[in-house]
Formats: sequence, C-alpha cells, structure tokens
Amino acid sequence: MSEQRAKQYLIDTYHASRLEQLTGGYTNQTYLLHGTAPLLVAKIASPFHTDMTVEARSLRLLEDTALTPALYE
Repeated sequence: MSEQRAKQYLIDTYHASRLEQLTGGYTNQTYLLHGTAPLLVAKIASPFHTDMTVEARSLRLLEDTALTPALYE
C-alpha cells in the first residue's frame, strides 16, 4: 500500500480530521490522528520491517496491562 493510500485509509477508517507525522521512529512511520476521541496513534510498518508480526504479537500479549495502549488493527 502506498503512503498516500495508507494515510487516506487512516482518515477514512478512524474519521481523523488530519494526520500529524511524529518524529523519532526507527523503522515505522508514526502518525497522531487528530479529531479522534480518544486521540489515536497509528504505526505504519515499513515493507522492509520483517519483525512487525513479532512486534504486534508482543503488544497483544501486553494489551491487558497498563504497559501498552489498546490495539485496534
């Protein structure tokens, strides 16, 4: 999926008024979705990031703790 299509998907799916790219990420693009309640942060994996499945599984395992935010997709 192209970057532009991914951004449009986030706007359409979560009804965000705008996206703000956050800095400091190492392997993923990270966006703050303005206009959502609660505010959401979306990570878009690089096609070269081979460990995204492991990262998602790790976050799912910790989802019921106070250590990670809720996961939506």
